[in-house]
Amino acid sequence: EDMMFDAFISCSYEDRQFANSLIKTLESRGYCICYHEKDFVGGVPIAANIQHAVLSSKRTICLLSKHFFASPYCMFEFQMALDRNIRVKKNRLV
Repeated sequence: EDMMFDAFISCSYEDRQFANSLIKTLESRGYCICYHEKDFVGGVPIAANIQHAVLSSKRTICLLSKHFFASPYCMFEFQMALDRNIRVKKNRLV
């Protein structure tokens, strides 16, 4: 499967520190990770950035927390990943 990223990390702003640690670990092991600070394009609507991140990644990794569930953006990322999971009939949501 030829995709731009191995995984997209979906997390709330408040969980950014843990996410950054996870990203460093995964990248040090050779994985190509998509995340907001590095890969979202300024001036492009957030929904389009999220859609591109989910559809360009083999997996979406959601860092679940109370902050994640309180964030409309995280919920949109989760919904996009879940919809993709259902459409392709493969488990792509972690």
